[in-house]
Amino acid sequence: MTYGNAPQHCLLLSGGFGNTNCGHSEDAGVKCSGPDLSTRCVSDCGDGFYDDKDTCKRCQDTCKTCLGKPARCASCNPPYFLEFTSCVEECPLGKFGNTKNRKCERCDVQCQTCFNGEKNNLCKSCREGLFLSKYYKHRMLCIL
Repeated sequence: MTYGNAPQHCLLLSGGFGNTNCGHSEDAGVKCSGPDLSTRCVSDCGDGFYDDKDTCKRCQDTCKTCLGKPARCASCNPPYFLEFTSCVEECPLGKFGNTKNRKCERCDVQCQTCFNGEKNNLCKSCREGLFLSKYYKHRMLCIL
């Protein structure tokens, strides 16, 4: 996107850009800043928006950031987790929702399923041939 102070340098859309301080409706679709309430073109659309041919468009609600399309997520808003380019409420079998980076990640090799959190070793259930034991040192153990 190009920078510029004149509104004709910016492509405009209805629906707004989000939290702006512009105070006028013709700035919808561009990011505005400054105490003079002027419309400005930006190099980055910011969280919740993506660049579509030099126009900022809104991402799908579950996406914190997206790439090129509203539903091609790069990161997710809570309570969702990123699985490839989609934001999901529950991660697939063998994965857990990392609550720190909001991504689906693999469970520990002993776990078939595991609890959401910051670590992959909180097993809900064990892979075949192992049994869930009691909680020990911040993890549920899968034992023979």
